[in-house]
Amino acid sequence: SPADGAVLQVVWFDRGPDEPGRLLVMVHHFAVDGVSWRVLVPALADAWRAASAGRDAEPEPVATSFRGWVRRLVEEADQPSRREELEVWRAALGGPDPVIGAGPLDPSLDTYGSAGSVTLRLPA
Repeated sequence: SPADGAVLQVVWFDRGPDEPGRLLVMVHHFAVDGVSWRVLVPALADAWRAASAGRDAEPEPVATSFRGWVRRLVEEADQPSRREELEVWRAALGGPDPVIGAGPLDPSLDTYGSAGSVTLRLPA
């Protein structure tokens, strides 16, 4: 509930004395993006394993600092090959937004509350 200032929720599911519990961590996209999860999940798993074994968590050193990443991003953006892409990106953004479905959306019907779901089980 970002409007309430809650962008992180953590819930422990106790499964009893004979089963290991489960930890649910939910973070709003405002706080953690999808790419960052690829970094955070292994670090959280390592910390959990260390804590479960009675050890202090020792996170791996950060391979690339944010500052270093931004510097390289700026350098890459200034490369001639990237500048050559500019017209392709402008063209991709130049037209109208694509239509979802067979026709225009109806704001009175096409709402989150009227959404359905589909569950599929695919073989390995």
